[in-house]
Amino acid sequence: MQAEDWSVLHDKVMVRRLEAEKERGGLAVPDKAQRQQSQGTVLRAGPGNGKGPLTVKEGDIVKFTAFSGVPLAEDDESVILLREEEILAFYRP
Repeated sequence: MQAEDWSVLHDKVMVRRLEAEKERGGLAVPDKAQRQQSQGTVLRAGPGNGKGPLTVKEGDIVKFTAFSGVPLAEDDESVILLREEEILAFYRP
């Protein structure tokens, strides 16, 4: 089952992390030194928790803390579920 097949409930947001930097200032960054990205693209957004709709929408770029959220699949940490309150900032392209 693909991550995009899931639906999201309440105030939850499904996010695909952006790729980690492979190069910085023209130098290759070794795999061990790459940090997990703390920003991503919203794939799905829940309807809200009864107080109104969520602020973020599908396609928004969001910034969150490095340890936020829960991986959707055990073998793939690139898609995570967050509560909207865990999102620090967003950008709507």
